[in-house]
Amino acid sequence: NEKIIIYCENQNSVFFNNLNFENIHFIAENNSNSVFIKVVANQIHFGIRDRDFLTDNEIKKIQNSYSNYIILEYYCFENYLYHPNNIEELNKEGFNKELYVEELIKQKNSKYDSILIKLRNSRNGYQEFKVPDNKFRESDEIVCKYLKSDEIEEFLKSFSLKTEFDRTIISKLQLEQQELSSTDWFRKKMESLLSFR
Repeated sequence: NEKIIIYCENQNSVFFNNLNFENIHFIAENNSNSVFIKVVANQIHFGIRDRDFLTDNEIKKIQNSYSNYIILEYYCFENYLYHPNNIEELNKEGFNKELYVEELIKQKNSKYDSILIKLRNSRNGYQEFKVPDNKFRESDEIVCKYLKSDEIEEFLKSFSLKTEFDRTIISKLQLEQQELSSTDWFRKKMESLLSFR
């Protein structure tokens, strides 16, 4: 009955541990590269990282090679917290889901060019692409397609609600991350991620 150890990025461990998943303990690492190194070094431990600018196929190929490695379906952890479906569940007075989604699309489109500048440098730094005989990496253009889409489930793969999103539209709701990570929607999303263990 030993606890399963899952390494994750930065302070995400606090929110994961608050979910009280049975026999699972999350430990903070500095970044995705250090999570990956831990996973490669010790096959009995697990790692969970932000998706960042990874493509669907890259994720499949990486996880097929490292079965103890979990990659978020969205760009970052905050994309779950500030997802319109998650905020909607809190039933806060003054929250308009349609207007919120419109604002997400507007900001995403306005920052498209500046995100592209970061994209290649970011992808060049991923530890997963530095392994010998790397067959994971695909064209950066695929990530651009995610960003060009106005479908929320598509562009949240590559648009960060942590660093790129101005949250003024929801500031009046006074949302706390602790509250946002307490919803059924959030819990089910995290359970789904961990279901392959």
